[in-house]
Amino acid sequence: VGSMLALDRPFVANALESN
Repeated sequence: VGSMLALDRPFVANALESN
């Protein structure tokens, strides 16, 4: 779960910046 959350944070941040 920790790894999933860790990837979820940067993933969302990157998506918002890219968008």
